Amino acid sequence: MRSISSISIATFKGFVRDRILYGVLLFAVLFLGFSYTLSMLTIIEERKILLDFGLSAISISGMILGIFLGVVSIAKEIENRTIYTIISKPLSRTEYVIGKYLGALAILAIVHVLLSTTLVGVTKLLDEGLPSGLPDCFLLLFCESAILLAIASFFSVFTNSFLAGTFSFTIFLVGRSNTALNALAQKSQSHVLSGIFKFVYWASPNLERFNIRDLVAYGKPYPHEMISRGLIYCILYICFSISLASWTLSRKDLP
Repeated sequence: MRSISSISIATFKGFVRDRILYGVLLFAVLFLGFSYTLSMLTIIEERKILLDFGLSAISISGMILGIFLGVVSIAKEIENRTIYTIISKPLSRTEYVIGKYLGALAILAIVHVLLSTTLVGVTKLLDEGLPSGLPDCFLLLFCESAILLAIASFFSVFTNSFLAGTFSFTIFLVGRSNTALNALAQKSQSHVLSGIFKFVYWASPNLERFNIRDLVAYGKPYPHEMISRGLIYCILYICFSISLASWTLSRKDLP
């Protein structure tokens, strides 16, 4: 645990000094400001428009940041050969991967808290009440980002940073289209295409499990069991991805 803590703290401090991190934060805050301005220009439904754009901004920022942190945390160190110095110390490669993930996850959590707090503050400027499902929506958005972080960490173990980022973004797009893939698999008359669609459907994360943005923004009810099921799904998928990343790195030929 001491080795994992040391890696996590070092990773956290390294990302705090990274300028790209602040660039993502600035983009998200500007997007929230744009959402507020846009809502003020409308005659009705100011809060709904603000929440719709604001939650989308948090989702996009979480996706970008999750992929970026996952790619940079491991792939960059392999490319720069700084990983050789780290793994020469008395710690296992599994501890290294877990520590890297936890350090990046801490940064991701702080950013989500900052963005969520900003959106709540901006919404209160409209002098309207907040929807009851907003905390649940924030939690599910963070779960989605945490899964993308784990996926990017896995890809960064065996390929370069560019390909790891590309693969992770592709998985994000596929995960957001999971229901459509299942429908295509059922409607396809070709057994080959149906098999491909089913494989992609089951192999990719179902990120639609975490999407209640529109329902919350427009005050519509949503199944509350989505929260508990989403949390369990998130934890299991992260454990699977990090275990796979640890197993891959342990068999990677590093001097």
